[in-house]
Amino acid sequence: MTYNEATKDLMSRRMFGIKFGLQNISLMMERLGNPHSAFQSLHIAGTNGKGSTSAMLASLFTAHGLRTGLYTSPHISSVRERFRVNSTLIKPSEFAALYSEVIHQIEGIPATFFEITTALAFLYFRQENVDAAVIEVGMGGRFDATNIIIPACSVITAIGYDHQKYLGSTLEQITREKCGIIKQGVPVVSGVEQPACKAVITAAANDLNAPLYESNQIVSLENVEVTPEKSIFDIHINNTIIPRITLPLAGIYQLANARTALAAYTIVTGRNIQQYVSSIQKGLSSVSWPERFSVYRKNPYVIIDVAHNESGFRALTETIMKLFPKKKVLLVVGMKADKDCRQSLAPILPLCREGIGVPLHREKEIAPHTFEQVFRNAHISFRSFRSVRSGLAYAFSHIHSNEIIVCTGSHYIIHSIKKAIKYLD
Repeated sequence: MTYNEATKDLMSRRMFGIKFGLQNISLMMERLGNPHSAFQSLHIAGTNGKGSTSAMLASLFTAHGLRTGLYTSPHISSVRERFRVNSTLIKPSEFAALYSEVIHQIEGIPATFFEITTALAFLYFRQENVDAAVIEVGMGGRFDATNIIIPACSVITAIGYDHQKYLGSTLEQITREKCGIIKQGVPVVSGVEQPACKAVITAAANDLNAPLYESNQIVSLENVEVTPEKSIFDIHINNTIIPRITLPLAGIYQLANARTALAAYTIVTGRNIQQYVSSIQKGLSSVSWPERFSVYRKNPYVIIDVAHNESGFRALTETIMKLFPKKKVLLVVGMKADKDCRQSLAPILPLCREGIGVPLHREKEIAPHTFEQVFRNAHISFRSFRSVRSGLAYAFSHIHSNEIIVCTGSHYIIHSIKKAIKYLD
């Protein structure tokens, strides 16, 4: 089986949709020889920030000298982005061979796209003899396919509204689903801030005798400077100060993610942080996690961010207001049909002069007239385009000197945005 044949077959598995529960993945692991048990793991859940936190943790453990796997979702341009060892993507030939093995072994199991990629990740990490793997939850936690693992540490980054159809309509219900990754006696690190959600996490940890650590009680970041390209700060951990760390991620929200990642790293490595200062310096300074407040052009400024829910847009808005306080926004946006665009876009609308609707790549999207109503109700003009390239071309030709272009709304818009920028440049 070639790489193209494997990816085509995998994409066809999307017909099975989303399937919660561990029955399929348990049977798949049994047939594959339980590869998920071959290495230590860290399990990362949360509404927002779990991908960035996972990337930081993987970079920290790689700098620590461990051969480290990283499994994340969704991908931007290539499915290979989901599977990394020491920051290197899986090779096409490796993906094809492992995919063929997985499909052969699980014959008769109606496995979903995500169940198959999860099984492939575990098989890949075992094959690569990783010392540790950072595993990002796909959705929720309790019934997510990744929840087959027994990690060395469970991490919950942040709680917000998303996927309410599956996870519940209140923050407390959503938190309970995230808490499904907490295991008996396994340490938990939380970056969650809302009191009601913290209470749910505390109760779940107590029920399972799982030690609970709040990231802001272990780590503080001081003397923070944020530019459109990076963040610089001093780290305070256990009476140890690590000065002027450079994190090549710019969003204000990345500070909380860095604090959570550092707290988890501290708990797993034994809290004697003084001997790991160089690993922290190297690990954070070498993190690569693009399309999270990424500057793709400076004249005019074009920002790409994968915000796709209310919490994400609020974090994006906070960063724009901090870094571009006097600028208005031309918002190039496309969102999946299952998102509440009225609620999601509410934080950023006051910054916008105009909305520019563009289609997603291979995903059912919110209709242009729905976007138009949201923008019109906020007294903001809106235009929709049949292609990302034409939408961006309009933005480039109509931008004012006091404005920036922000491209956002979904992971599934980013690949087309990047291609369009290259073409228009």
